[in-house]
Amino acid sequence: ALSLGGIGVGLALQSWAIYSRAPLSVFLACRFLTGCCAGAGPVGKALLADIGCATGQLPRFMAWRDAATTLAFIAGPSIGGA
Repeated sequence: ALSLGGIGVGLALQSWAIYSRAPLSVFLACRFLTGCCAGAGPVGKALLADIGCATGQLPRFMAWRDAATTLAFIAGPSIGGA
């Protein structure tokens, strides 16, 4: 939860830095904060791998994870208006 919360705050601060036309150093500091909290993806994938191996459903779990990631890249900008 801490990692995901940090990513959310970092992305919000990055958006604020761009919107308010803050100096590049402020944007990079916000980007650094986001990067420090970006451990959620690999940890989540490792958890799925552990559970998937134990239940014999590893390929199914990884396919759903990758499908969700791909959908996020497609739907996110569409919803956000980019």
